[in-house]
Amino acid sequence: MPDKPHIAQKSVQELIDKELDEGRGIHDIVYRFRNCVIVRALERCQNNQVHAAELIKTHRNTVSKWVRFHGLQGGL
Repeated sequence: MPDKPHIAQKSVQELIDKELDEGRGIHDIVYRFRNCVIVRALERCQNNQVHAAELIKTHRNTVSKWVRFHGLQGGL
């Protein structure tokens, strides 16, 4: 079991390195990561925004605003 966190940590480190290599700053990296988390939660919850919000422990309005802002009203 101890290998799983190391694998995930290595993957995250690789993604961060890639973002830094591409010249992105912390705000861009956090924004992009947050977007990935929301998209993944929506995928796992079959685009149910309430369930996705519960999964990532945020308010449903946060997910709803993000979906509207990125033009995903019709689904992913």
